[in-house]
Amino acid sequence: MTTGQKQWAMHQGMEFAHQYAQRLGLNPNQIPTLVCIRNPYDHVLSGYKYLADRPAGTVPDLEPDFSTYVQRMHQKLTPKQKVTLEQAPFGLNSKYIMVGRKQPANVTIAKTEDLQTGISAFIRDRLGIEPDRSIAKYNASSADHRAKYYGPEEEEIVYRLHRKMFDNGIYQRYEGLSL
Repeated sequence: MTTGQKQWAMHQGMEFAHQYAQRLGLNPNQIPTLVCIRNPYDHVLSGYKYLADRPAGTVPDLEPDFSTYVQRMHQKLTPKQKVTLEQAPFGLNSKYIMVGRKQPANVTIAKTEDLQTGISAFIRDRLGIEPDRSIAKYNASSADHRAKYYGPEEEEIVYRLHRKMFDNGIYQRYEGLSL
């Protein structure tokens, strides 16, 4: 698999990972699996900053500001994505965590905000190995604190887009956001 293929595969979700493991002759339900998720407020802001930091003209239809970007995110949802937002336990993140309508027992979820703790617990609890080093942080976003970008309207849209993550207690609404 090339680097480009690996990057593509990383974004395909748990169904794809299960199919790939089966093609390799492995039982995907026996492979300890770690899924990293990110605070929805940071995730949306990071996506915008990634595009906004590209050289001028390389993202032809980039929204002029963060507020417009967030508003258009909601408008661009497909009918299938809208159903997923309302019904799936992890909203739009469900495809990365679930197979069909279930979270496999071998899946552990770690939050990127506390990745060191999450990965260390996964290595210790799922693999039976005591971790012996810290995890380096790469590719950090260039964005200022999210409170600088979010107003009540932007927060409400991101909340609606990721409501299931908040409703299921994975993240707290307004967490770290001073509104």
